[in-house]
Amino acid sequence: MNTRQLKYFLAVAELESLTAAAERLNISQPALGQQIRNLEERLGLRLVQRHSRGVNLTEAGKRLKTHSQEILERINRAEADLRHFARTPAGMVSIGVTPSLGRALVPRLLERCSDQFPEMRLQFTQGFTDQLEHLLDEGAVDMAVTHSSRDNMRHQTVPLYKESIQLIGKPQLVSGLSDPVSVRDLASIPLMIDERSQQVRKIIDAALQAAGAKLTDAIEIQAINIRREFIMQGKRCSFAPLALFADEVEAGLLIARHVADPGFSRVIHLGASRVETLTPAMAAMRALIIELIDEEIRSGRFGWLLLKNPS
Repeated sequence: MNTRQLKYFLAVAELESLTAAAERLNISQPALGQQIRNLEERLGLRLVQRHSRGVNLTEAGKRLKTHSQEILERINRAEADLRHFARTPAGMVSIGVTPSLGRALVPRLLERCSDQFPEMRLQFTQGFTDQLEHLLDEGAVDMAVTHSSRDNMRHQTVPLYKESIQLIGKPQLVSGLSDPVSVRDLASIPLMIDERSQQVRKIIDAALQAAGAKLTDAIEIQAINIRREFIMQGKRCSFAPLALFADEVEAGLLIARHVADPGFSRVIHLGASRVETLTPAMAAMRALIIELIDEEIRSGRFGWLLLKNPS
């Protein structure tokens, strides 16, 4: 066994889906399936049972999941401990980002990091904030974007910005709506919602319940690319931060509307190890992310609002 196989297996075990695990790991599903089969052949054991809706772990698979979590956590702690000996920021930093930040922040972050810290390498994992919080807690990433603040023995968060969750769609579906659009008007709009974004779904459900309304034409999916395709084809609208579709909105291909409910906003935090335990590379990356976010807030392009000056 090797750490890559354990990492791949753990993603499958946690998500109970080869498709979702492949998307998290940014590899193809056939390649992931082959890695799991190689691991089963190496051990001479069946680890997962495949079915039409995903996979279930066998008893051996459940035992390996526990071992994998412990092994990968020990490796992460060892690497973090040894990085303290580095005099300059160097090595790998793994970062969990949302789909919107994947478009709005990651390209600039890679460019700025390459210029300022040529000995550092960045590894990105994309997910929704609730998924990223889980990865941070499990030690699968060094830092991650979250929707909740925390201050405990292991982690601290710093608030980055406040953003609104907006209704996004083609002009023929959205242009006739007021800005902000009422919650009751949302009930009759053809929508596509990514069911993996539990936090956004809670925002939607709370607003509908308060308004005494319910969605009448909504489809739930588990793939952001499918959601984007339906939106771009003008078949359905969706809810998302403006940053996820900023290029299309600026080009006039899509229209964004605020929702007339204060609950359709959230504060985005950056979570990482406690400041006093950060490696030089992690500390440098934390500072760089805050710097770039501040620049984007001042530009006003994504409608991000500054809460306070993070330190």
